[in-house]
Order: sequence, then structure tokens, then C-alpha cells
Amino acid sequence: STPWAEEIEQKVLSSPEVGIGPYVEVAFYHKRSRTLLVTDAVIFVPRKPPSSISNESLLASAKNGLAVKILSKGKDIPNDPVVDNPNTRQKGWERMVLQILFLGPSNLLEPNASFARMSQKLIVSPIVKTLGFSKVPEKVRDWIDEIARDWRFKRIIPAHFEAPINAGRSDFLAAFGFLEDLLGER
Repeated sequence: STPWAEEIEQKVLSSPEVGIGPYVEVAFYHKRSRTLLVTDAVIFVPRKPPSSISNESLLASAKNGLAVKILSKGKDIPNDPVVDNPNTRQKGWERMVLQILFLGPSNLLEPNASFARMSQKLIVSPIVKTLGFSKVPEKVRDWIDEIARDWRFKRIIPAHFEAPINAGRSDFLAAFGFLEDLLGER
């Protein structure tokens, strides 16, 4: 019973047992616009950096700094100067995203392949999947099944990265495909 219940429905996933403290995820459904609003459940990483990210930030991420050296596991890391061009800014964006979404991205030195596998589609961020959803896959499955069953959304607005995303129930369920590996075939 919320004051907005006539306009917006909500479904809460609460899992105190994930081990990092209480974990709560909330999904909202705006009935009139048929829009699903989520906090951390899913994201859509755009291929190109948004205009809100400064060139200075992108160039700083493109530099072969400490994170790149640590995560490159002994590889020889060039200490070349960072040149401001579209390719360097793109590399900075890819590194920035991988460091945000992973505990330890596999390849920061050349991030393009890892970045390509997770951009331009609706996904569950790897850090949320690892620290939250993989700990309680049955609860997550029940929660997403209830969302897909009850709400006929055509658009998703995640709290992070690009929004709104034209996506429906099948896209949402596909982002949680990893649950099949955790739970076995349904």
C-alpha cells in the first residue's frame, strides 16, 4: 500500500542472506507508459561513451596506470603517452566500464573484446550477478518470473548507464539466462 499504487506497481527482492549485508532490489512498473524501472537488476551499456563523461576522464582511463599493470599479470605494459583521439577515448570508456562492472576485469590492457561481449544489450552487471543474484538464484528467478508474468512493459529504465531502453519481457528474461546454469533446466 503505497501512495503511488494506482499509477506505479512495485515488486521487491529482499535477500539478507547474500553475505554482503542485506540486499534489496526493487522493480517498478509505470502502468500508463508500460515502463519497467529498475535499480541494479539490469543495465544497458552503450557502445560509445555518453556526452556526460568528460574527455579528460576518458583519457585518464585510457592511460596504462596501476589498475592496468596489476590486472595484466606480469605482461610488459607500454608506458606510451596518451594521445587524444577517438580511439583512445573509446579505449578509456571501455576500461572505465569494465572496472565499474567487474571485481577484476580479465583484460584491461586491450579491453575491446570483453567490452564488446557486454555492450549494446540488456545485461545483469557481473558484479551484481556475482555478489548478489548468484547467492539466491531461486529468489531471483521467482522475482523475475513474477515481473515478466504480471507486467507487459515495452521499455526499461535502469538506474545506471543508458536509458530508456526499448526492451520487453523476452529481453529482460534473456539478461537473466545465467540463472539456468545456476539452477539447471526448468
